[in-house]
Amino acid sequence: MRIKRAIVAGVVLAATLGSGTAWASPELSTKDQLKTRRYVAAGDRAYVMGFEDGRFYAQGWHVSGEMGGVWTQPLKLVDGVWFSVDGKWLDPATKFSSGWGYTRMDFPDASGLQISRTDFAPDGRRAALFGLELRNTGGTKTVDIAVDAHSEVIFGESSHKGT
Repeated sequence: MRIKRAIVAGVVLAATLGSGTAWASPELSTKDQLKTRRYVAAGDRAYVMGFEDGRFYAQGWHVSGEMGGVWTQPLKLVDGVWFSVDGKWLDPATKFSSGWGYTRMDFPDASGLQISRTDFAPDGRRAALFGLELRNTGGTKTVDIAVDAHSEVIFGESSHKGT
């Protein structure tokens, strides 16, 4: 009976691999109320928690106002991550998308560039990755990019009980 199941599973796998849809993951997007909606990009050892407009506002009651940012329990690594283009911090995102294992925010154009940020926390690592994609639809140009990732290292409540 196990052999039949394995054969059926193999046939289904082979059929989907050939169709070109096997590796496509579903993605959900919204443009509605991004400032009030939270998101999490989580791996098994770290996670990013922010708001769907790409900001990291104060949130949470467990450690009052300090639950957003990048965490690898019991440590909060950074409060958030902000990018600027040509000396101007990005405006709030206008579209939020999420798929299996990642989130993506599309920001208003800055310095003539289309900009999106993808957040991802890989399994097996105490880290999070932030990918900034810049798309130039015009002529050749040079821009200055800056990032602000500030931290006040915080230990989660469970790590300091009894001290």
